[in-house]
Amino acid sequence: MTTATLGISFQSASDRDGALQARFDFKSDRGSTPVDIRPSLGDMLQPCPMNVKEFDSNVGALQGFSRVSTKFQLAAPISKTYQDLPASILKYAALTPVDRKLVWKDDKLRLVGILPSSMDRIYVVVECADSKSGAGSLTVCCEHPLACNSLKDILKSAVKS
Repeated sequence: MTTATLGISFQSASDRDGALQARFDFKSDRGSTPVDIRPSLGDMLQPCPMNVKEFDSNVGALQGFSRVSTKFQLAAPISKTYQDLPASILKYAALTPVDRKLVWKDDKLRLVGILPSSMDRIYVVVECADSKSGAGSLTVCCEHPLACNSLKDILKSAVKS
């Protein structure tokens, strides 16, 4: 058994999901194995400390194509899934909790990140008003509609798991 660490530095950043790719071959005495690495947009987000007041103001200003939403249903057991959802989301995207607290506040979870290329902020609001039924919504807001849709699709996986 052999353990190796590989660091990859891409020539340029991108705000598109799957746009960056590293391709190489692992070679051994048994042959060669091709490997492709495509980091998701969620993995490339940069930290962005922010308070609730600033977050809510910025999210309120983004409308139309700058905002995408989807509904979700938490899996059973609802109460455990509801409690674990904030940490689950952070496994799928490198978002920063608003006020640096990964907690539900007013039945909302507020998260923010900075896009790697444009350095624009991307905002995520997860609402689950009824923690008993598990029904909720996920809203992503940003000046880049493609980035909004990509991150929404990534986070839908987090709320389904």
